[in-house]
Amino acid sequence: MIKSYYFRDRDAYHVGKEGMPIKINICYTSVIYKLKGLFVMKKIFATIMACLLTISCTTFSAFAAQPNENHTISPTSDIQPREFMNLKTTQTVYAGNNYAAKITLTFTVRNDSSNATGLYITGILNGTAQKVSGWVSIDPSSVHIIRDGITYSRNNQVASVPITYEGSIGSGYQTYHDIIIIDLFEMF
Repeated sequence: MIKSYYFRDRDAYHVGKEGMPIKINICYTSVIYKLKGLFVMKKIFATIMACLLTISCTTFSAFAAQPNENHTISPTSDIQPREFMNLKTTQTVYAGNNYAAKITLTFTVRNDSSNATGLYITGILNGTAQKVSGWVSIDPSSVHIIRDGITYSRNNQVASVPITYEGSIGSGYQTYHDIIIIDLFEMF
């Protein structure tokens, strides 16, 4: 037998065998409010969640799309600039047994805490030459760095720099080739 209940005003009724309603003495508040309360709470919860979703979707996307009026945003505003330093190294190079010249190279480094020396060679700028012994003369500004021949090792803490310079032993200037080694481990 299927039991069915219905409610009218404050009374609860049960449909009996003959289809006639039979009044049941059930506390009105305990049944009606429980049933109505469940539906009302579900509706309130669904409404609140829908409102929160609508507000969050419209508000936060609107804030993200608005330009910041206080300052101009640059692509590097969050990146800390790295400090570059110019250093020099001077080495004596030999052409034969009797000819010596001092070659000075200027190069750039930046701080790098992951390296043992704390520095990182970023580039070679220029070079100069000076007569030491045997030469009649050396052109100080003749040092040419062969840039595509530079090799770096040990995470850019050592650089092998091929160079050319011009010197005269009395019969005009000739070009001489050599390699200067920049080693930050020996310098620091």
